[in-house]
Amino acid sequence: MRDIGLTATSIYIPWNWHQPDPDAPPDLDGRTSPERDLRAAMDEIATAGLDCIFRPGPFITAEWRNGAIPDWLWEREPGVLALDVTGGVSAPDHPYPAITHAHPAYRSAEAAWLEASCAIAVEHLASRGGSVIDVQLDDEPSYWQRIASGSLAVDYNPLLIAGEPSRFGAWLLERHGSLDAINETYGVAWSGASDIDPPRSEMTSAADLARHADWFDFKLHEVNLDMEHQYRTVVDVGIDVPVSMLFPYLLALDAVRFIDFIEERGLPIHLTNEVYLSLFGPNSCDERKLGDIVASHETYTGVWLRGHGPAISMELQGANSTNITPGAMELLYAMTVARGIKGINIYMMVGGENPPGFENVTGRGYDIGAPIAADGSERPHAGVLRKLVKVIEAGGRALLDAEPLRDTWIGCLATLERAAIVGGAGPMAAAAELLTTTFSGGDMGMSNASSLPALMVNSSVSFGAVDLERATPEELAALPQVWIPGLPHLDRDVQETLVAALALGAHLVILPEVPRRDEHGAACDLLWEACMGGVEATPPDPRASPEAMHMLTTPQGESIVAPGRRWSFALPPDAHVLAHDMKSGLPVAFMRSTGGGRVSVLGFHLQFVPNEQNDQKDFLERIVTDDGERPLATRATDRRIAAMQLHSSSGSFVCLANPVELPVTTRVRCTAPSGDALTFPQVIDGITFEGTGARLLPVGLDLGGGLTLEYSTWELLEVDGRTLTFASPGSAPGEIRITGKDAFVLDPDGDVSRITIEGERR
Repeated sequence: MRDIGLTATSIYIPWNWHQPDPDAPPDLDGRTSPERDLRAAMDEIATAGLDCIFRPGPFITAEWRNGAIPDWLWEREPGVLALDVTGGVSAPDHPYPAITHAHPAYRSAEAAWLEASCAIAVEHLASRGGSVIDVQLDDEPSYWQRIASGSLAVDYNPLLIAGEPSRFGAWLLERHGSLDAINETYGVAWSGASDIDPPRSEMTSAADLARHADWFDFKLHEVNLDMEHQYRTVVDVGIDVPVSMLFPYLLALDAVRFIDFIEERGLPIHLTNEVYLSLFGPNSCDERKLGDIVASHETYTGVWLRGHGPAISMELQGANSTNITPGAMELLYAMTVARGIKGINIYMMVGGENPPGFENVTGRGYDIGAPIAADGSERPHAGVLRKLVKVIEAGGRALLDAEPLRDTWIGCLATLERAAIVGGAGPMAAAAELLTTTFSGGDMGMSNASSLPALMVNSSVSFGAVDLERATPEELAALPQVWIPGLPHLDRDVQETLVAALALGAHLVILPEVPRRDEHGAACDLLWEACMGGVEATPPDPRASPEAMHMLTTPQGESIVAPGRRWSFALPPDAHVLAHDMKSGLPVAFMRSTGGGRVSVLGFHLQFVPNEQNDQKDFLERIVTDDGERPLATRATDRRIAAMQLHSSSGSFVCLANPVELPVTTRVRCTAPSGDALTFPQVIDGITFEGTGARLLPVGLDLGGGLTLEYSTWELLEVDGRTLTFASPGSAPGEIRITGKDAFVLDPDGDVSRITIEGERR
């Protein structure tokens, strides 16, 4: 790992491996087996010159038996296991157990484990000259995905729902303020605290949303409390380096609830995300994946990171698929850097073998495509990582400081994700469809959704994410454009914010409909009145199939494929038609001024359609750029190439991604930096791909000594005094432009070309 260029290693410390006997202290020094000698492992890491990210769990996932929770824990205390609505153990055949975090037996046992394991970390803290730079709490805390399984999966443990009031009842009374308020919100007639009960059946109408939503939020709260318990435990042991947590709840939008919690409690926990292309399957990487990668990173950095540590992907895929191709990994790694992620941890980096009795999901072998195989040999994508390290080091401060240039913003709403989870198969099916097809959060990069983000990225539209619950009207109005998820219901507070933003000059793009109800299903016409005054709207035919494919046409002559149901409109004179239904001729999308701003209403799902060609991309680009008034920051002439750009005051980097296994040569038009200012455009010609892959190309990079690397069609690998080293993939020629007082000569050498700058030679 050190020789590839990594600076740190992360290690899981499996509880059930180190403490197989509950009546004996954990074996952390190898007294029962050399493979349990954690102290020796820490010494090896230090000897290699690597830092260490210490991951003691208690839950580690890791395709390891029970995610490292010991069987003896629930054999002695069966009550620690989470229960479903039937009163039985939740998903008893699941490879990972769901735990009732509040159970005193679990709280006591996890504290004892964290104290013992983190005592080793304390011996090796960076603050004491050791290698440990971070301690990560419970891995992906989520009742192991039971939260996303609907309302009835967890946790009906009597510890939580029995009593007067129960733990749940007390939480609910605090949230609503009184039993009368609960009765009014739920439409029930509970007479006392002992009547308070969680939902016992699936949602049957939108009126049930408030009750199911509260039950969902209570589960998140229980996870939060356990994370606080873990944090205080490791700090009390003496951990004084950053304490981090990986991807709260495994939910791209609701993760924001954990951040709300740690801010309320003053817990300085760092937050990290993770992105994979495929888990436990073939590593296919079609063009839709590009949208998933960007959406995963943007919801993290734009919605729930909120300054809690640097932007770090704690698990960026290095393994866990049958076939790992270098081109697909190059896409993932380069695009991750291009979205402003400052730290990358490859999971997993080194293959191995699970000890007998601890196999889970992968069986005995735990290699599945790691860059360094179990026998120590390197697989091809280890070379991709080696090159990435060089590109990052060569980029230096310019790359470290650089942030993505964004053309537009997607509005994110945690309540939309929650509604889709608790009622996605019934009355909230529209929310589930909208979340998947249009406003996808990326599903850790794995969703393969034909989504709006997929269309944007494949059209070289760089988008950011903004939290609609937290954003102020002024913040939304300051953005060039915000895309709004349109459902029959939208939170009243959010509607008020959006109406105020319109008055301040915001441009909102709402699809596929403008809401007329609030989060409780009550009438709320705030946004409708601001956007739809004088518009006659015809809703989709209820008999229409969600799989329908409508053909639309635009005044510019483009034809657009619109999947799913669609609205149509009769418009007043002040509305500008954006698209018509090809069969009926009725308008299905329009733009108009309202208040001090503008609104574009698309009465259909605009999303990536594989069989659609450039008309779809042209339509999107025209909306994003206001008919060309604000050109895209970066755009490739070959529309198969996705282009995006990072910028800092000392240089920019253009990321070009080719998701198809075909040769491509393209020109890119990008934004050229000039000090702190941005000028437009810079044109770079002759960028060649032989197949799937990505490039991170320097633009306007300050080399020092009066020299500027204006651009290069090759990636910059090293700046060593007066020598620049570039990667020249394949046999394609490249072009490099350097300006300044000195000239240069080109000296090709195999796969790598060096430019040596020599005196006054021109």
